[in-house]
Amino acid sequence: MADDSSPPLQRSSTARQLTELLRRQQHEAAYALATQHLSREEGDPDFDFYYGLAALENGRAQEASFVFERLVALSPENDRFRLEYARALYQIKRYAEAEQQFRLVLEHNPPAAVVSNIERFIERVSSARDEVNKRWEGFVELGAGYDSNINNATGDPVVGLFELPDSAMAMDSPYLAAHSLVKYHWPFSQRNRAFVQLQSDHKHNSLNSDFDLDSLGLSSAWVHQRGAEQFQAGLQYQHTWLDGQAYQRASGIFGQWRHLWGTQVATTLYSGLFDKHSFQLDELDVWQPIVSGQLQILSGNLLHQFSLGGGSENPRLSSGRHLAKDFRFGGYQLLWQASELWQPYAGVSAFNGRYKAHHPVFGERREDDAYRLSVGVSRRLAESLNLSLETSYTDNQSNLSLYEYHRWQLEARLQRVF
Repeated sequence: MADDSSPPLQRSSTARQLTELLRRQQHEAAYALATQHLSREEGDPDFDFYYGLAALENGRAQEASFVFERLVALSPENDRFRLEYARALYQIKRYAEAEQQFRLVLEHNPPAAVVSNIERFIERVSSARDEVNKRWEGFVELGAGYDSNINNATGDPVVGLFELPDSAMAMDSPYLAAHSLVKYHWPFSQRNRAFVQLQSDHKHNSLNSDFDLDSLGLSSAWVHQRGAEQFQAGLQYQHTWLDGQAYQRASGIFGQWRHLWGTQVATTLYSGLFDKHSFQLDELDVWQPIVSGQLQILSGNLLHQFSLGGGSENPRLSSGRHLAKDFRFGGYQLLWQASELWQPYAGVSAFNGRYKAHHPVFGERREDDAYRLSVGVSRRLAESLNLSLETSYTDNQSNLSLYEYHRWQLEARLQRVF
């Protein structure tokens, strides 16, 4: 970064080979050699420096930042270690920490050429931070599709001794959909920022508007970033309409913790507490605590996402216990970056809900098990324009046959990101 000289250390044989490979700009070969000797030589500052440099020049900035962070801790007086650490921090967008490391080197009155390089990097840091903090973002999405069961109803006309009316049976319909999201962030310190987000969803069924759904959501949160960790705490509100009539509102608080374990693994933990109010039936008013976790693993061009969670619905009225449930859910999704333009994906999820009291008509506690399989592909048409095609199948099984149903959906979406 600052010059091409090596740190004032006794070079090992491997380090000499790495120096020559890096001098020839054979970065991949240097990284391969470093990883080959990693188990034996890691911890030697001489080897670690060139290993970190090879990782950095090979596009593995997160890995390099761990190496140089250790070297700086062991040798805080070594400005070359600190400069490469700052460069790694810059590449992984930890801009405030990168600038701090650069300025620590400036305090040691380095040569004029090094000062010039550092000042150019600080300008880049400032520009990049401004770009990151230019916080309007969002998307508008239009879709069209077919839904085989718009009301999540059984297809069997007879349930036990009851013959169901047509309105209580599964209905299919083509539909149009629209989704939008607008999000604004603003920073108020190097580690802290806030955001507010407005989201809307609309689905119009062409053959039967009774089950048209509209929702509008508003959320805001405080975000604290510290190294590889991010904390969020905020408020959320959502209003839902069914066939143009107010159906439900939900408001509450939530918190989230996210940690990056290097460049390839991330974990997220989420918890929330929500007050859900029904405009149709007082027995559906509940308090809902919910917790969930997600694991993301990046392996080459494949992104694996695992999720798991659960919650409970606690009705305000005792007469609503048979309508409230404890629930668990889990899922897995695989995304494949097949090329710069194409991204196929597939996912499977499961949901279990066990109701809190016996059903007054059927005399049993309802228990549902739902499974959903989806496959799709996204195609980038332009820098901010994407086209997606997705099909999904849902199978909801229940000990009460009235609530068993199957559902197919096929949808095409055009999304404009801004």
